[in-house]
Formats: sequence, structure tokens, C-alpha cells
Amino acid sequence: MKKPHRRLGLAVIAFGKLIQVLLVLTAGSAALLFANRVAPESLQHWADATAPESEFLQGLVDKVLGTDNKTLAIVGKASFAYAALFVVEGVGLWLEKTWAEYLTVIVTGSFIPFELYGLFHEFSVVKLVTLVLNGAVVVYLTVRIVVDRRAKKQKDTKAQGASA
Repeated sequence: MKKPHRRLGLAVIAFGKLIQVLLVLTAGSAALLFANRVAPESLQHWADATAPESEFLQGLVDKVLGTDNKTLAIVGKASFAYAALFVVEGVGLWLEKTWAEYLTVIVTGSFIPFELYGLFHEFSVVKLVTLVLNGAVVVYLTVRIVVDRRAKKQKDTKAQGASA
């Protein structure tokens, strides 16, 4: 039987993956929508009407308007692929599958260099929090994997000693 704190840790990470899925699907859907259906003027009008003082929103609109339709379409499609990967990770973690722990360590760990680059290139609190959370996930799951492997090895050693 797995320990309750282990289940809680995996459930929290799985829930975080669900949040990532929703955010990535939203971004991907928006990218595809802007690439194919929304006129640039209407996007700028919406941003001005919604939050004219928001530097974040205005900066996001500037980035979208400065990107060609082909790039937005690629971003949209890639977002759906990432969302699928996050779903697999999240469901696997929720079901307490060891392969999901390995997958999450590899995938999440692979983003850390890009997050570091982004943080040093243009600092923001959101980037820092993302880096810290992803680092914590990688450390937590790595420790869990090592502890589980050691426990399994000890169990196997005891079982071999008892059968000899």
C-alpha cells in the first residue's frame, strides 16, 4: 500500500498538469483563432476596451499582431500536442503509475533550461514561480523514484535471503 503523503503529492502534481492542460489548450485555441478568423483590428479593439492600462495584455496583443498566421497556426497545433502530453502525465500520476513519474521528470526537467533562459532574458515573477514549481516537481518525483527503487531492492534482497 502506498503512503498517503505520496498519493497527495502525486495528486497535487496531477492537478497541476490539469491546470497546464487548460492553459495550453486556451493558448492554442487562441493562436488558431487569431491565425484564421480574427482581424488584427478587432483584437486590438478588444484589448483596448477590456484593459487599456494592462501592460501584460497590450504586450501580448503586440506579440500576436507581430506574428504571421503560419507561425500562429504552428503554435496552436503544437499547443494541442503539449496538452495531450500533459494529459498523459496527469492521468498517469493520478493513477500512481511509475512510468508517469519518469515521464514527468523527463518532460518537466527538459523545460527548465528554457525557463532559466527566459527568466534571465526577461525577468518576471510568473517565470520565477514557474521555474520554482517545476524544479520542485522534478526534485520531488526524483526523490520518490530513488526511494521506491531502494525499497524495492531491499525487498528483493530480503526475499532472496529468505529463500536461500
